[in-house]
Amino acid sequence: MNHYVKIKLFIPLLLSISTLCLAISPLSASGNVAMIEHKEILTQYIEDIRKLQDHIITLLEDVTGVPPVSNTDFTSELSLIYNEMEDVEKRILNYISSVPKLSYQRRDLLLSLVALNSVENSLYQLSQFIKETSGVEKALLLEDFYFLRTSASDTLYRLERIIERE
Repeated sequence: MNHYVKIKLFIPLLLSISTLCLAISPLSASGNVAMIEHKEILTQYIEDIRKLQDHIITLLEDVTGVPPVSNTDFTSELSLIYNEMEDVEKRILNYISSVPKLSYQRRDLLLSLVALNSVENSLYQLSQFIKETSGVEKALLLEDFYFLRTSASDTLYRLERIIERE
């Protein structure tokens, strides 16, 4: 008789647990879809920021090359890069406005903005490098340029490691 009572109590408990598992499964699956979509979006932002970095390095090579690029060509390239940067920034800010304040998505997006800001600052350093005539000042501006480039690369690398773990 005692065994019968235990089985009778065990069955409702088992049914409750299975019902709970079935109710939670769709929720976690939709969370996985959101996570996968978030990773894809972040990966695209990372690629876009890296392309901007490459474009800036190409511009640096053109500016320091022989013969150096003309001021007109430099200004048009600079404008093109800034426009591309603004586009990436707008997309990130649009996405960040749709995520909760304390969330992994916001953390990831803020890190992508940190990297983008470092890239933008490196472009500013390059624009100042072109205007400068003093060799010492040019060297300092170039040092800052490479520091900011490295900072952006390090941030993107860390961001990639973070989203791989999720």
